This record gives sequence, C-alpha cells and structure tokens, in this order.
Amino acid sequence: MDTTILGSHLVPDQMQVINPAIVLILIPIFDRLVFPCLGKLNCLDNPLHRMAIGGLIAGMAFSSAGIVELALAKSNPALPGKNQSALNVINTLPCDLIVEGPFDLIKILTSGKMLSLKNLPAHIEKIYNVTLGTTSNCDYTQFSSPVYELQVEAVEKQVHTVLISINEEDEITVYTTEAIDYEKSISGRPKVRIAYIHTSQKLHNVTVTIRNAGGMSDIYFIPNKTPSDLSVSAYMELPVGIYDYSLNSDEGLILNPRTIYLALGGVYTLVLRERDGVIEFSYLFVMSPPNSVNILWLLPQYFIVSMAEIMFGVAGLEFSLTQAPKSLKTITLAAWYLSVAMGNLIVIVIAKFKIFTNQANEFFFFSALIVADMVVFTLMAEKYKFVNIDADSSEDIVYFKQEGKEKVQN
Repeated sequence: MDTTILGSHLVPDQMQVINPAIVLILIPIFDRLVFPCLGKLNCLDNPLHRMAIGGLIAGMAFSSAGIVELALAKSNPALPGKNQSALNVINTLPCDLIVEGPFDLIKILTSGKMLSLKNLPAHIEKIYNVTLGTTSNCDYTQFSSPVYELQVEAVEKQVHTVLISINEEDEITVYTTEAIDYEKSISGRPKVRIAYIHTSQKLHNVTVTIRNAGGMSDIYFIPNKTPSDLSVSAYMELPVGIYDYSLNSDEGLILNPRTIYLALGGVYTLVLRERDGVIEFSYLFVMSPPNSVNILWLLPQYFIVSMAEIMFGVAGLEFSLTQAPKSLKTITLAAWYLSVAMGNLIVIVIAKFKIFTNQANEFFFFSALIVADMVVFTLMAEKYKFVNIDADSSEDIVYFKQEGKEKVQN
C-alpha cells in the first residue's frame, strides 16, 4: 500500500498500534454513553445481544478488507498462470518498430517504450515467431536488414523480457533476459535492476552508481567479459525516494547524473545501451506498477474491528464471568480462550492449503462464515435463560481497621 501521508512515509508496522489505541478510546465511550442509551431504549440490554451484533460487525470488517484487497489487486503484477506465459518487448532503437507477433498481432512499438504480451498459451514451453520491422527513417540510420525474425521461447508461468538494440554494424540485435519474478517485495520497498547493453569494447570497468539525497548509494559493476553483450544485475531493494544514477569507467564519466523516482511497491528495470563508447539510451521501465491505494484506507477496518472487539469480546467475558458458577469460572475462561485458538486454527488451515487464490475471496469467505455463525449463535441465545449466581466469597471480604490493627471479616 502507499504509505505516503502529507509528504512523509508511514512505516507499516506503526499501523499495528491503531487497533489497541482505538479500543482504549472506545471502551469508556461505549460503557458510559452507548450502552446506557441503548439500555433506555430496551435495545441490546444483555451480553448475548451485544455479542451477536459484535460478530456481525466483525463480518463487516472482513468485508471492508475484501473491498480494499480488490482495489489493491489492480496494482499487483499480472503474472501468468497455469499453461500461460508473458513477454515484454523493449525498444531501445531511435525509431519506432513494427511488431508482428502471434495471433495476427501487429503493433507499433514507439522508441523507448515497452510492449507487454500477456496470457500467451504455453503448455510447459512453446516457441513463438516474432517479426520486427523498422520504419523508413530511423534517426538517419541505414539498417543492413530492416526486418528481423525472432524466435521467443515461452515458458509456463514465466515472464521473459526482450531488448531490441543495434550494434556497431547497424544491425538489429535482440537480447532476451532470463525469466524473472516481478512480484512486489515483501517489505514494500521498490525493486530495481539494471540491464546494460554494451556493443563495443571501448569502455572498461563500467560502474553504475545510484545515489539518493541522503547519500545512500548502490554500485553495480559491469563485467568486462560476458557471454553476450548484455549484463543484467539482480534486483536491489531501495528505500522510496528520488535517486540520481550515473555511469563511470576507466575512461571517465560516460553518463551525467540523471534523476529517477522509485515509488513504494514498484518493480523497475533501468535499461542502458552503449554503442561506440557512448550511452545512446537510458530509461527506467516500470515492470510492476507501484502501490496506489493509500494505507489510510485501513483505518475504517481498524475502527470497525475495534467496535466488534468491544461488542463481542467485552460482552463475552461479562457473560462468562456473571453466568458461570463459582467453581466453573476458570473453566469458562479456558473454554473462551480455546474458542479463540480454534478460530486461529481455521485461519491457519485455510491459509496453509491455499484454498483461495485471491485474498479478497478469502476475506469474503470469513465474513460469510462469521455471519452464518452469528445466525446460529442468535438462535441459541434466544433460548437461554439468565440466572442469578451467588456472589463469590471473595466479594464478602471487608477490610476495616480497629485499634490500629487491620482485620478481615468474612
């Protein structure tokens, strides 16, 4: 989620304190204001009624979480599923490309842009033929062959990236990166990798330096000798912010600092292309969009679930302690905590076996389960008859002072 609030970034762990804080604020409000007003209206006048309403409110909290999850899914990467593959085509040429791909696909790929081919059928693996054609005027470059035939291997559940480049002989060259995972980082930090195309041997010991305003920097060393002219770094997780990147070599500074912005949750690839000792192309591509749903949308859920805890939890403990006999009070509390443990066990089982592929559906399932449980609970509660339990012997202890000594009278 987007943690930007008034120009500052909220640490997600800080949101954990909101729930107990809201509970502490709402307990006296419900005890001194809400419950007395409801009592005068003869509404929710016993703990069982409050527990039933509290359970329904908890179901609302899960439903609201499901709605937020549906909004979050729009910013999640569309990764290929079973028997599917995906392909990204990046044009680093100084002119547009005509891409003729599978399924009679014909696209104009603008210079410096990326074409994403999603949901390509790929049972285990499959070879696709892609034709690349250049326009007539390509920054005054005369290609030896304006058409390039490309075979791309599509592997199930994998995403490949194809980089279209040009070599020293004015020939179109194509590089395919290894399949990479475009999932967002667990920490939420942006991920960035560097793809460097070097077609000449005029530069030695090239380094790419990424530096933010706080002085933090990451340096990627380009190998002088590689199996191909493409060097790709591993993904680096960096803090959110504005960065400057520059290129240096033994021959000196080869690319002046340029500015990029890495947003929370984004997955990026910085593509650099060198030819004849000059960096002709540099661009930051967004492989997975950054988070767009603000973290403050969690506040309604925290407020609703806090209300549910007060209505159900406090009323449940009140019912357990006032209706249980003196000899069974501890047993009642043990049963209460056992029910909590069983609920946690249900959540663990559902998460472990991955019954739902979409977390939003999981939240909606829990919401429906709570509502169904509250319906059964209400039917049972209607038949319950409240009893008056004799006061605990500890309540008869009276402390008083006599002749300067403290005595206890039962």
